Amino acid sequence: DRILRGTSLRLPDGRSMTAKDGMVRQFFRTKFWAGEPQRYDDVLFQPDPLPEDLQYALLSEEEKEQLLFYGPEEKPLFIGHYWMAGLPEPIVPNIACLDYSAVKYGRLAAYRMDTETHLQKGKFTWVRVEKKER
Repeated sequence: DRILRGTSLRLPDGRSMTAKDGMVRQFFRTKFWAGEPQRYDDVLFQPDPLPEDLQYALLSEEEKEQLLFYGPEEKPLFIGHYWMAGLPEPIVPNIACLDYSAVKYGRLAAYRMDTETHLQKGKFTWVRVEKKER
């Protein structure tokens, strides 16, 4: 599951949230590149917001221990399954998402990799996915 969906944390106290797509979730996706996060909003990485009262709440020590960390000294990493919006660019110098919502008429993105260890915005390429009229 982690390979396909990335890292996540369970909402505290058995809580749930309803996403924009109507799905009720008890987990939220997390940034695995956030160094020393303190609050929920430090690790939130998804288009749907957390419940308002949790956004700035502190992470427990147990929650912090569950988080994975991919540091800036690691090799470049390309991820997907996050439905990004806007123009493709690195999230941090060594991590980039290539999922720019092509199935929702966004961008089908790729990266032209050479020998760099820090990803560059100018090396992304993409095509817009146009909605065809029937």
